[in-house]
Amino acid sequence: MSLVALVPAVFVFIWSTGWIMARLVAPFAEPLTFLSVRYVVAFVVAAALAMLARAAWPNTPRLIFHAMISGVLLHAIYLG
Repeated sequence: MSLVALVPAVFVFIWSTGWIMARLVAPFAEPLTFLSVRYVVAFVVAAALAMLARAAWPNTPRLIFHAMISGVLLHAIYLG
């Protein structure tokens, strides 16, 4: 099995553990502190997987812009 095939499972795992971990950590940490740490850990895991899979990164201003717009639309519209 290639690393690319694991990406959806890792994404679902990271996404789904948010509520569980928030419930466990709530008595011990401020919400924004918890979210900051969680985002850093998620970034490190995702970046490591991307490097291991040798994923192509956006390398032109146009592709970077499209990636940024996709992120904004995903979070602002889908989650909002």
